[in-house]
Amino acid sequence: VRALVDMAEAAGMDWNQFDNDGDGTVEGLTIVHAGPGAEQGDLSNIWSHRWNLGNLAVQYDGVLISDYCINPEIQSGNVTAIGVICHEFGHILGLPDLYDTDYSSSGAGKLALMASGSWGTAGNTPWYPSAMNAWSKLEMGWGNNVLLNTNLQNIDIEQSFSNNTVYRINNQNDNTEYWLVENRQRRGTDINMHSPGLLFWHIDTEKTNGWSPNNDEPHYGVGLEQADGLFDLENDGTSDAGDPYPGSTGNHKLSRCTTPNSNSYYDLPSFVSIENISTPDSIMTFDLSFGEITTNDIYGIGSGNAFDVGNLVIFIENTETITALQFDFFSNSNILSIESLELTGRATADSISYFDQTIYFYNPVIPPGDGAILSLEVFANTGTGQEIELIFDDIAAADSEENEMCLLPHPSYFTALNLTQTVSIDTGYSVAGGSGAFNINLDNSVPIRSTRIAVKDSPNYLTPAAEPFTDNNGNTFWDDNEPFTDWNNDSTWTPMVELTERTANWVLNVYETDDGLVILAGNSVETIAIGSGPIFIVNNLIKSNTANSQVDIEFTIVELTDMYGNPYLNYEATTGVFYITENMSNSETDVFPRKFQLAQNYPNPFNPITTLRYDLPENGLVTIIIYDMLGKQVKTLINQTQDAGSRSVFWNATNDYGKPVSAGIYLYQIQAGGHLQTKKMVLLK
Repeated sequence: VRALVDMAEAAGMDWNQFDNDGDGTVEGLTIVHAGPGAEQGDLSNIWSHRWNLGNLAVQYDGVLISDYCINPEIQSGNVTAIGVICHEFGHILGLPDLYDTDYSSSGAGKLALMASGSWGTAGNTPWYPSAMNAWSKLEMGWGNNVLLNTNLQNIDIEQSFSNNTVYRINNQNDNTEYWLVENRQRRGTDINMHSPGLLFWHIDTEKTNGWSPNNDEPHYGVGLEQADGLFDLENDGTSDAGDPYPGSTGNHKLSRCTTPNSNSYYDLPSFVSIENISTPDSIMTFDLSFGEITTNDIYGIGSGNAFDVGNLVIFIENTETITALQFDFFSNSNILSIESLELTGRATADSISYFDQTIYFYNPVIPPGDGAILSLEVFANTGTGQEIELIFDDIAAADSEENEMCLLPHPSYFTALNLTQTVSIDTGYSVAGGSGAFNINLDNSVPIRSTRIAVKDSPNYLTPAAEPFTDNNGNTFWDDNEPFTDWNNDSTWTPMVELTERTANWVLNVYETDDGLVILAGNSVETIAIGSGPIFIVNNLIKSNTANSQVDIEFTIVELTDMYGNPYLNYEATTGVFYITENMSNSETDVFPRKFQLAQNYPNPFNPITTLRYDLPENGLVTIIIYDMLGKQVKTLINQTQDAGSRSVFWNATNDYGKPVSAGIYLYQIQAGGHLQTKKMVLLK
């Protein structure tokens, strides 16, 4: 840059003509370099910027040359539009960026040249950049700043294209804040505005004293009150037709009770009320008043169990009788759904209704006072306990003379109470050196989307295992028709962990860590329905030489996620027990029993598990059934073909539905071939 300055001097440049205020300094030098800028992607080019020459500053013709900005000749393959050059020239004049310099929001938006308006008021026309906004003009001394400090009606304001008048309205409660009002129409470079109208710029001098006044959203130094109340700019959105007044939403008022409101950035009343904003035109009008506005309060309180119906009450504190009322009512993330609503307390009405998140009162009468007006039943669509924010919006209320009443919402919450889900392990049993399984059960009051469960046995006599198979195709998975060892004699290949009817379509991932066997499973669409019963079956090999042992199976990890993705549901875990007894089966060298025999169960009496032993002299269909003393069938233990030999089966004092049975005397009966034998046993509790 210094070299360019020297070349211009050598060519006869008269620098003194660019000292406009006679302070001995050139206000600024704008340079256009050949080609595109580095911001177009090629870092070997020059970055567009505004800076100064520092210790390379030089004095020619009696003036100092230091401040400059540099811009590219080419942008996106075309000659650079004027927008960026205008923006950078604003910096030379001493104006700061009005966009959010940390890029977490949009700052002043497209209706300010020093924000994203360099790209045009519609964002895609940099050859028609936005005009400077009211604040920038006043900073440059280009506007006629008129203070409004009394109640006035039908205030005229001409379009900024042809008139430099800017109205200032002070916050009556905070001398660091005020509003600037300008009338922006589709004229000049504002020709592409989404919608013309009045712009209200909320100024905070505590912020505008810095070089980045708009990087602390939503507390801007130069912020635009967006008429649609959506706060798009604060939320990294874009300028649109809803921003000017009245705009696309037809908003003709800015006061304490509107959205947006005229409160300070600290949400304190400013005592400013602007009403009757006219439709867009070259001359627009509005009314201005100052003073305290009588406000009334509305709020809600409720509670109930998660994923269940709870109760919620809406209260109003009002100083005048309310004869017209409606408001939008919903919850954060729409967690709550309204099941029913009815009037309560001092409120009366012909009827009430709820449609599209709006509650309507038909011919209501709510006399002055403080108390409940509406009772609702709501369903909490969550599986976890949490404080759910209640939101009141677009509140419209009036008194008997049809005067608008201001209802201010107070912080309101519905408390969803956490419910406890229960995981447990069924009592299991098998013989030393054999195989056996245990069920992992879930009793859940909310639908479950995924689980991460780990179980560990002590002592470590159980080894989770799948039935061995011959992997003919080498894919590491068992496929139909591949040979396998049928440990449990059910003619079906059995994996290490089986899904049940409750988890039939879940995706399963099983692995072992220091926490034991970890079961990670879930389905984003098909959840475990509310209910109880097994969700996984864990198959194990039993170590040899462990007969007459008790193995405790505990949960080391339990993570449950509800249907909405809320993790870490409350739970209770019940440790399971696995009993290992002596293997009474004959080996291949044993002699088959010579006669059919049913032995007395052992132990007897028992609680909660007992072993039934029997001898089969020949192969055949075997049925063993438990009956109560009234002859009612309780449990079928065996109903299958078995080979000859000495065998045993366990009963864990449950019925065919897996539910515990009561203490008492029970009959157990075996039928094999032409043999039938019955014995008694006693269950203690």
